[in-house]
Parts: sequence; C-alpha cells; structure tokens
Amino acid sequence: MKKLLCLITVIFLLLSMTACGNSTQEENNNPSTDNSQSQQSNSETTNNEKDDDSNEITFSYSYKVPGKNIVIDVPNYQEMEKGFTQLYILHGEKYVAVTAAKNSTATDLSVAHTDAFAKFKENIQNYSYVNSLNVTQDATETINGIEVYKYEGTMNCGKDTIYDAYVIGYSFVMDGVPCTVTGSVINQEQPADMIAEMKATVEAMIKTLRSER
Repeated sequence: MKKLLCLITVIFLLLSMTACGNSTQEENNNPSTDNSQSQQSNSETTNNEKDDDSNEITFSYSYKVPGKNIVIDVPNYQEMEKGFTQLYILHGEKYVAVTAAKNSTATDLSVAHTDAFAKFKENIQNYSYVNSLNVTQDATETINGIEVYKYEGTMNCGKDTIYDAYVIGYSFVMDGVPCTVTGSVINQEQPADMIAEMKATVEAMIKTLRSER
C-alpha cells in the first residue's frame, strides 16, 4: 500500500514539473513575439521619419522676365531687386537670381552664358560683390525642350573681406534673350546643409522653366 502511495506521489510530481516546463516555455516564446512586434513598430516609425524628412522643393509663385515670354518658379525668399535681374535673398545667407541680358543678341550657348553672367554680376554688386567665377563642374543639358548650360563652382566675393561662395546656375537662350538662373550661398562659413539646399532649390527651379504662366 505504501509503495502504491509513493508511486502515485512520484507520478503527480512528474506531471506537475512537466506542466511548469510547458508554461515556462510559452512565457519564453511570448517575449520574442513582443520583441518582434516592437522591432516592427520601430522600423515603421523610422520609415515614417524618413518620409517626413524627404520633403520636395515647393515654390510660392512665378517670375516672368519683363517683356519676354519666359517664366520660372521662384522660392519664398525676400524680393530685393526687380527688373532684368530679379533677386531673392534668404536671411542674408543665400540667394537666387534670374537675369536676362536684354541687350545681348547671342544665340551660341557659351556666349549667351558669358553675356548673361556679366549682366548678373553687374546687377548683383549692391548685395554681393562678385569678383570672379570659378567653374569646377559644367554640362550641357536639355530641360523642357530648352538647351541649358549648367555650371557649378565658386564665386570669389567681397571687397574688404574676400571669400569664395558656392554657386550653381543654368544659362540658356529663350525668346531671343540670353538668361541665367543663379543660386549662391553667401554665408562666409559655407555650411554644407545650405549648399545642399541651394543646389536642390536651383535644380528644382530650372525644371519649371517655360514660356507661359
């Protein structure tokens, strides 16, 4: 009788230990599921943050060259100069300008660039004194059916304090007039984020170039 009771007790203990083991295993499995869900949630959050950061360049209004059928969208910077060089400045640190060399009859793209940039340089002196242009990268492209000359590099600026400012631009001939769209960072420290933003802005601007509003 005692042996029977002992056997029953041993069987009961074994069954109890097996149940505990299964429960522990299930508990161990659940955290891994929770971690997987947590990792997925973190991944979704990261992706959402990336989406939020990847904003496209938007423009507030369009500029039309006086007396010419040339239109381009411009950013919401402060308007400083009107006329055949239309200048927009942001916080005195960077600017974009649209220049039309109204007295030039150049049709060759390289000559048109020279004439339009010379007119830009003349008209911009009250705001950012330009001594010279140093082109480090250039190319000829076709945008919206218009052949353009893209240039990128630095402009030597200033009178008392001389420094090199990042510049990117596009020159072209449209409606019989040589034109240039120029963007520059005039902050003397030349922050990399401003340079990247200026490049993106001017590259987005030129894609809006058209003959009608």
